[in-house]
Amino acid sequence: MGKRPIIPPVPDFVRQPTGRFGWLEDRLLHDDWLARLGPEGTSVLVLLALAADRHGASFYGRE
Repeated sequence: MGKRPIIPPVPDFVRQPTGRFGWLEDRLLHDDWLARLGPEGTSVLVLLALAADRHGASFYGRE
């Protein structure tokens, strides 16, 4: 059997970067979101950014 393509749970959430590129937007820092999230929340954001594909979608599935 061939592998089924992985489809993101919410395809409408695929990001369309504008301006300078980076999956962690600078407003997270400048609007104090990182300070409000704390170390655990910031770690989750970094994990999702590192796992993102070229479209910015982070998805995990069990096969």
